[in-house]
Amino acid sequence: MRIFIAILFICASAIGCVFGLWPASPSSAKLASNNASADPSLARRVITLPNARISSLPGSTDDGKPIPIFSVYYVFDEKTVGRDRWLRIGLHHDRAPHGWINAKFTHDWTTMLVMQFAPAGERSRALFFESESAIRRVIGSPMMSEKAKSLIRSVERTQKAPGVVASETDHARVGGLDFSTQPYILPVLDHRKKITLYDGTPTVLLKVGSINSSVASGSRSPSTEPPLLPQDTRIGAAFVIDTTISMQPYIDKAKEVASRLVETLTQDEAGDNIRFGLIGYRNNKSDRPGLEYVTKKFVDFGDAQNLRQFVSALSNMREASVSTHRFSEDAIAGLYSAIHDLDWRGIDIKVVFLITDAGAIEPNDPKARHRDVSTETLRGQAKTHEIAIVPIHLLTPQAEQTGNRYDAEEQYLVLGETGDINRNKYFPIEAGSERKFEEEISQLSDQARRLVRRIRSGKGIARRETATEPNLGDLLVHEVFRVQQKFIGAAAGDKAPAFLTGWTVSEDLTAPKRVTMTPGLLLTRNQLDDLARSLRKIVNAADRAGKTVAELFDELRGLAAGTHEDPRRYISQHKSIVQQGLLPKFLEKVPYPTRILDLTRDKWISLSYSEQQALIDEMVFKLQIYSDIAGSDRWISFVKGNRGEQLYPIPLEYLP
Repeated sequence: MRIFIAILFICASAIGCVFGLWPASPSSAKLASNNASADPSLARRVITLPNARISSLPGSTDDGKPIPIFSVYYVFDEKTVGRDRWLRIGLHHDRAPHGWINAKFTHDWTTMLVMQFAPAGERSRALFFESESAIRRVIGSPMMSEKAKSLIRSVERTQKAPGVVASETDHARVGGLDFSTQPYILPVLDHRKKITLYDGTPTVLLKVGSINSSVASGSRSPSTEPPLLPQDTRIGAAFVIDTTISMQPYIDKAKEVASRLVETLTQDEAGDNIRFGLIGYRNNKSDRPGLEYVTKKFVDFGDAQNLRQFVSALSNMREASVSTHRFSEDAIAGLYSAIHDLDWRGIDIKVVFLITDAGAIEPNDPKARHRDVSTETLRGQAKTHEIAIVPIHLLTPQAEQTGNRYDAEEQYLVLGETGDINRNKYFPIEAGSERKFEEEISQLSDQARRLVRRIRSGKGIARRETATEPNLGDLLVHEVFRVQQKFIGAAAGDKAPAFLTGWTVSEDLTAPKRVTMTPGLLLTRNQLDDLARSLRKIVNAADRAGKTVAELFDELRGLAAGTHEDPRRYISQHKSIVQQGLLPKFLEKVPYPTRILDLTRDKWISLSYSEQQALIDEMVFKLQIYSDIAGSDRWISFVKGNRGEQLYPIPLEYLP
C-alpha cells in the first residue's frame, strides 16, 4: 500500500468545496438569522469526510447530494435518528441552513488551525503516525533522530514503515505546495499541548487530516521524472546598499565584480535570465540636507538594458559627504523600498542582498521613515512576497567601538529568516575585510553565472549541503534550488480521494531545530478585519493610558463595557486579554503560546517599562502585517461575490 500523502487541492473546478468558516452552534438557527450580536466565533464547526452527502431531512435514506471532502460547515441543529446523529448544516452563519448530514461523515473542527509544509531546502520528509502512542515512542526515545532517519529510509525504499500511516509526497516535500496557486489545507483535528521531545524541545502533538494518494486516479508514477525549471526562469537580485560615509570601498568592489559578471552574461546572451535592482539608503535628512536622500532607486528589474544600467549605476553611486545623526542607518527604509518599489513582476527567484556596516534605526526613532515597520514586519512582508533577504553585515572596527555590532546582528538574524526558514541567511564579514567582501561577492557572481547557464541548458540545480563556512554563492544556489523544487512539486501535483488521519509534530524529527510544517489559522477577510480592529483598540487604549499599569487596564475595562453588560465579570487581574473579550474568541482555541494572547494584569505589572513598550510596539507592527496581508493578491475566493469570505492561512507568528 502506498502511504504518501497528497494534500487536498481546493482548485477552481472544485468550487463546491466552499469554506464557510463560521458555523453556528447547535441551538443557533435563530441566532444566525435573528440576532446580529451573536458571536459566530463561538460556534460549532465541522469538516466533512469522504462519502459525505447532504439530505433534505435527518435520517433520510435517499442518496442525497455529495459534498466535497474537507468542506467546512456551520452546525445549526442536531438530532438523533435511530443510532445515528444528524447535523443541520449551512455554509453561512447568517443564512438559512442547506440540509442535514450524518455526523459520522464529519469531524468537529474547533480551532481553524491548519498546517502547511515549510519551504524546501534543509529539512527532511514529514512523517504522520497511525496513533498518538506510535509518535510518542519515537519522540520520547534517546535515539529519536536515528529512529526518524530509519523510518524515512524505509518509507523511501518500501513505501511503508512501522507505526507510520503516511508520509509527505515527494512533490510536497520538495516545496511544491503554495496556497496562492494550489490552495490546500492540512486541518488540525486534535492536539496535545505541553509535550517535549527527548532533547527538551517543546512541541505540540497534532492530529491532522489529509488525502491518501494510494487510490488516486491518474497519479504520477514515482519513477516519472518531473520537469526541471523552465529555460526562461528569471532570477531577480536586488542590492540594497548603505551609501553613508565609510561605504565607498565596498561599493567600488561590488562595481568591479558586477562589471565582470555582466560582461560574461552578455557574451552568453543570458541577460534575460537574471535581472538586477539597486537601492541606496542613508538616513533622515531633515536637518542634514547634504545627505540628499533617505532611499534612492537607481535601477529596477524592468529597466531597458538592465545589466548595463546596473553597472553604470554602481559606478555613479557615491557614499554621502556628511555624517548621519547616529551610527545605525535607515536600513528598514531601504529594504521596504526594495520590497515595495521594485517591480518584481515576472521574477521567479527573488533575492535581496543588503550590504551595510551598521544596524537599522528602530521604528521608535523619531527620525525613522517608517514608524510602524520593524525588522519583524519586513520579514513578514518578504515572506508574503516570497523574497529571500541576505543581510551582508560588515563587522568593522567602528561597529565594535560604538557597540553597534550585536544589536545589528540581532536585527539581521530576523531578516535572514526568509526564503527557506530552516537556513538563516545572515552573513557577517569579520572586521569588515574588503578582501573577504570581494571574495564573497566574486563567488556570488560566479555562482550566478553557473546557475543561469544550467537553467538555459535545461539542467537541474543540485541541493547544496550546509558547509562549515558557507559562502554567498551557496546561499544563492540554495534559494534557486528551493524554487526549483517548488516548481517540480507544482508540476507533479496529483489528486486523491481517500481520507486518512495521522499524528505529527511541526519539528523535523531528524533535526528538531528545523521545521517540516508551520501552523496557521485559516481566516476569512472578515475575521482578519475583526482581529485588526480589536488589536487597534488595545493599542489606542495603551496610548491614552500612557501605558501605566492601572490606567491601561482601566481602559481595557472600558473597552469590555462596550461589549458586555457587566464588564467586571470579564476584566480581572487573572484573565487574559482574550478571556476578557478584547480579542476575537477564536484565538482562545490556538494551542500555541503567544505573549500577547496570554497577557494578564499580573503579567503586565511584572514587565519593565521597556518590556511593556516593546509589547505595544509588537502589536503596532503586527497591525502593519495585517494591512499588508489584506492588500495582497494571495487570498482565495470560494464564495462568489463575497469578498469578506475570501481565505488566507495566517501564520501563527503573526498573531498577537
